[in-house]
Amino acid sequence: MQIKWVEIKNFRSINNSKRLSLSSDLTVIAGKNESGKSNILQALKCFSENKFSTDDYPIHNEGSEPEVTVCFEMDGKELSQVDKKANLNSNYELIVTRSNEECLLNGEAMDICLSAGNQNIEAALKKIDGQLADILLDDELQLDFNIDIEIDEDVTNLISSINSYLKTLNENTKMEYEVNLNSIFNQVKVVEEEIENREQYYEDFENLIPNFVLFDSFTDILPNSFTNEDEDQQIIKRFFSLTDYELLNLFAVNGQRRKQLANRVSASISGDFNDYYHQDIVKIKVEPDGEEIYFFIYDKDEENPFRPEQRSKGFQWFLSFFITLSAEKKNSILLIDEPGLYLHPKAQRDILTLLEKLSCDNQVLITTHSPYFIDPDNLERIRLVNKVNGATNIENKFYKGADKDTLTPIITSIGLDITKDMTFSNKGNVVVEGISDYYYLGAMRTLLGSECPIADDINIIPSVGASQSLNMIALLLGWGLEFKVLFDNDNEGKRVAKKAKQNFDLSDETIVMVSNNNDFQIEDLFSNDDFNNFIIDGYREKKDVKNSSKIKSTGTDKVLISKRFKERINSGEKIMFSEETVQNFKALFLKLGNKKLGTELVVNL
Repeated sequence: MQIKWVEIKNFRSINNSKRLSLSSDLTVIAGKNESGKSNILQALKCFSENKFSTDDYPIHNEGSEPEVTVCFEMDGKELSQVDKKANLNSNYELIVTRSNEECLLNGEAMDICLSAGNQNIEAALKKIDGQLADILLDDELQLDFNIDIEIDEDVTNLISSINSYLKTLNENTKMEYEVNLNSIFNQVKVVEEEIENREQYYEDFENLIPNFVLFDSFTDILPNSFTNEDEDQQIIKRFFSLTDYELLNLFAVNGQRRKQLANRVSASISGDFNDYYHQDIVKIKVEPDGEEIYFFIYDKDEENPFRPEQRSKGFQWFLSFFITLSAEKKNSILLIDEPGLYLHPKAQRDILTLLEKLSCDNQVLITTHSPYFIDPDNLERIRLVNKVNGATNIENKFYKGADKDTLTPIITSIGLDITKDMTFSNKGNVVVEGISDYYYLGAMRTLLGSECPIADDINIIPSVGASQSLNMIALLLGWGLEFKVLFDNDNEGKRVAKKAKQNFDLSDETIVMVSNNNDFQIEDLFSNDDFNNFIIDGYREKKDVKNSSKIKSTGTDKVLISKRFKERINSGEKIMFSEETVQNFKALFLKLGNKKLGTELVVNL
C-alpha cells in the first residue's frame, strides 16, 4: 500500500497544503532553508503515530486543530485481506484523516467493505421506522426522534436512543404490541452487528497501513556511549535490532562474559555496514566500561579507535542512516530530512543511488536544498516548497509558484547534467546561448523526426549565456572542429555575435541569428497560440506580446519551462503544432545544419 496524496491543515507553518501528490517511488521536496520542508515530514510522522503535540498546532490559525489526511492506494489483493468482494485486478483508494479529535476512514476501499452492511442497516432502519409508526399511533406514547439519518457515526447514537425508547415502550405499552417490540429488538440487533463489523473493518485497515519511518539528520546520530536508561533511545534500539542480542543482556552480565557478548554484537554490525560504506573499511565495536557502553570506530588496521563524534559529520550521518534503514522492514514509508547534508557532492550522488534502490521496496520521501539529490531526468518527482506571507506553500509542479532561491537547486542540477553529458562531434556542432535553447531545439528535432533539416550527427552544445559562447568558440577552434553558433536577435546576442566575428574572424554562415526579426529569442519561433497552449499551459496575454516576454510575466524560470517541454516530447507525447511554428523551426534547422531537403524551403524569419 502506497501514499497517493497528502493534505495537511493547520500544522505548524502549514495552513493548508491542498493535495500534495507523491511519486510511487521517490519524491523530492526541494526548497530553501526555513521554508517549512521538514514540517511536511513531521506531519506525516504525527499521522503515523496518531498523536499531535502542542508544538504541532498552527502558527497563524490560533484555535485550529492540526489535521493530516493521507490517501493510500491499495491493490485488490491487499483489499481482499479485509473483504473478499474486492476485485483482485483493481486498485482502490483508502482515505485516512487523523487529528487529535478523531480518525476517519473513507474512499473506494471503505465503500466496498461497507456496501452490504449499509444496505442491511438501511433495511433494518426502515422496518424499525414502520413498526414504531404503528406503535406510536397511541397518543399516550408519542416519541420525539427522527430515524431518517445518514448512515455514518450517528447510527450508533440512534441505536442507543432506540434502545432507550424500546425499554420505555416495553415497560409501558399494552400487551398487543409485544410482537412488534420483539421484531424491533431483532432489527436493532441487525444494526448493532453491522456496526461491530464496521469497527472490525477499521481495525483491519489500520493493520494494513504501512509503517512510517522518520530519519532526522540532525538528531538521529549514534552517540558516543549509552547506559541502560537509554534503551528507549530510537537509534540505540535500531542498532541492536540489527543484531541477535538484546540491549539489556549487556547490562545483565559482568566481566569476561560481558566483553564476549559485546564482541559478538560488534562483529554482527560491522560486516553489513561495509557492504554499504565504500569510502574506507571500518569496524564498529561496542565496548563496556562500568555503567556505560561505548561505541568505537576502528580503521582497517584496528590500531586507532575513534568515538563517533571524532569522525566526520558525513561518516556519522552515513552510519546512522545505515542503521535506521537496515532496521526497518520492507514496504515502509521512509521520511528522510536533508539526507547527506555533511557529505561531499560525490557521496551525495551515491546516497541518491542508494535511495533509488530503496524506493524499489519502500516509498521514499526526502527534503533537500542540494542539487545533487535532484535527477534532471526525473524532474517529475520534485515538489517545491516556499513561504508566502510566513506560511508554507507547496506546489506539485516544479515549474510553478517558486521564487528564484527555491528554484536554484533545480536549475543548478540541470546545468550539472548538461555539462556531464556534453559531447562534441567531428561532423559538426552547434553552440547555443543557454540550456533552454538546447532543450527547445532538441525537442523540436525529435518532434520533426525525418523532416528535420539538420544532419543526425550534428551535436547541439549549450553555453551558459551569450558572452560565454566565446569561450566555447575558442575551444572548438583549438580542437579544429566544425561548428556554427546560434544567438538570440536581442541586444546581448547581437553584441556578442559582432564580437565573435571580430575576435575569431568567423564567416556570416558560422554566426546564425535565431531570427531576422529584431529582439526575437528562440521562444518567439512558436506561434502565439502554440506557445500559450503547449508551452506555458493556457497563458493568455495580448497578441502583440512576444513569447519570450510572457515567461517573465509568469514568474517561472525559462529553463524549467523548456526542460518540461523536452520531457513531454521525449516521453512520446504528440503535439500538433501550427504550420507557422513548424516552418519557423525547419528554417532555423536548415541554417544550422547541412541536411538537404527534397524541396527548397523559403521562410522569412
